[in-house]
Amino acid sequence: MKKILFVLVGLILMLCVACSKTERELNIIAPNGAPGIALADLFYNENNYNIEVNKTADALKAAFATKEADIIVAPVNLGATMYKSQPNYLLASVITWGNLYLASQKADFKLADLNGADVIFFGQGTINDAIVKYVLSSNDIVCNNISYLGSTQLTVQQLLADENAIVLVAEPALSQAKSQNSKINSISIQQLYEAASGSNSYPQAGCFVNIQTVEEDKKAIDNFLKDLENSCSLCATNTEQIAQYAEELGLGGSKQALITAIPNSNINYKKAKDVVADIEKVVSLNPALFGGATPEQSFYYE
Repeated sequence: MKKILFVLVGLILMLCVACSKTERELNIIAPNGAPGIALADLFYNENNYNIEVNKTADALKAAFATKEADIIVAPVNLGATMYKSQPNYLLASVITWGNLYLASQKADFKLADLNGADVIFFGQGTINDAIVKYVLSSNDIVCNNISYLGSTQLTVQQLLADENAIVLVAEPALSQAKSQNSKINSISIQQLYEAASGSNSYPQAGCFVNIQTVEEDKKAIDNFLKDLENSCSLCATNTEQIAQYAEELGLGGSKQALITAIPNSNINYKKAKDVVADIEKVVSLNPALFGGATPEQSFYYE
């Protein structure tokens, strides 16, 4: 009898293990750069997540409408705007908190150099755009003309090609550019924002969860969020390993450049319900970027 019971217990344990291994596979999409690096540990080590990185702004916007992804990592304001017309995804967490820099090859480059200058930004109509314009206005900086390119990769190309260019860039692209040209100087938008607003960071990219997936398998979503929090934490506690993963995955340049870039990317996992005030502060800068109004409480995942 004891032998029979032992066998039965063994079979039950085997079934439990099998069940855990056949847990629902989640489809996740994200842009490249800092948000992609925040996912690096999951991307490299987890077999239960189907992750696609390097999605463009247009692809992210389309994903909110099609509802095909279980998880979308995207600018906070994009998710908030889409929620107003198509409430398919909830904000579960914010994972990046500002990785923007003004850069130029100009010697002794300083903020005053933007006065009356032609400058090149990326991210027109996004949080990035609103934050940069806010800090320039707070410092009485008036540019002659602001033009936009489609990504920080394109602004970096301009930075490297034109020694007189003044551009907006993001990490890790900035560190990669500096590794190629030692003349590049940069000014932290995060430091300017803190001086102007009193807040040391601003919500940039968030993790959005598909409401239908939550209803069907909340456990799978919650397990993913725990794994994501751990992946973000490793960016600070094991930067060199994450840099190695990111290099192998093609998420932002060489390992050496990424070791410098990751600490400057402000990757920090915070639950959405804990950052409502931070989001509302950014909304006040330009409500139009958030669909014209502060997000409702129903927008935040519990």
